[in-house]
Amino acid sequence: MVKPRNKSKDVEKKGGNGMDFSPTVQYGKNVRTIVKCVECNKPRVLYARHKISEEEFRLLQSFLESIEYTCGVTFKGLSELSSSKNMDVNEDSEKENNNKDDPIAELFKIVQINKKHTCTSVIEKPYFVARIFPQICNVCGISEDLIQVENELPYCKKCHVLAGEKRKIGKSISNIEKVFFELSSEKERTRFPFCIMNLVNYVHACMRVSYWYLYVNSIMY
Repeated sequence: MVKPRNKSKDVEKKGGNGMDFSPTVQYGKNVRTIVKCVECNKPRVLYARHKISEEEFRLLQSFLESIEYTCGVTFKGLSELSSSKNMDVNEDSEKENNNKDDPIAELFKIVQINKKHTCTSVIEKPYFVARIFPQICNVCGISEDLIQVENELPYCKKCHVLAGEKRKIGKSISNIEKVFFELSSEKERTRFPFCIMNLVNYVHACMRVSYWYLYVNSIMY
C-alpha cells in the first residue's frame, strides 16, 4: 500500500485562492505593493514567500502600470489581462509564460495574488495589518471620511453605519503611525515604507522610555 505524500501546510491552506501559499502579512510585505481593480477601484495585495529585489520591484511596478487588472484574475495567466497601453498580453501568452528568459514570466512564479477576490469582496486584512499602505475603508476602499476605532479596521461613515459586527485588526495602530498616514503622500508611503516605519517605531520607543524616566523621577523626588 502506497502512503500519500505529506503535503506542506501552505499547500493545505491555500484552498481555492490560486496561490501556492497562504496570503500572510509578511508575504505581503515581501512585495510591498498593490494592484487596483479597474472596475471597483479596490486595492488587492500582492504576495511572495521571499522579499523581492529592487530590480524585481521596479519591473513589477512597470508591468502593473501597463495592464488593467480586475478582481479574480491571477498573474499565472497573463492572457486574462488586457493592456491599458495597447500592449497585447494575449499574444503568444503560452509561449511567454513558458519562456524562462522572460523576466515577467519568472517574476510571476514568485509574486502571486488571491484569486478569491470579487468586486464585492472587502479589502483583505493583510493590507491593513502590514501598515505600509494608505488607510482606506475596509469595505468600499475609499479614503474620505474614515472612522478609525482602536483595534478595528477603518470604515467610511456610510459603511460604518451599514456594517453589523465590525472587523477587527487584531493590533491597534499607534498615534504616530496615524500621523504618518495622514501627512505623507501615497507615493512616499509606497517608495519608502520600511525606512520610514522603522524611524517611526524608533521614535515611538524613545518616547516611551522618556515617559518612563519622567515617571520614575516624579516618584523618587
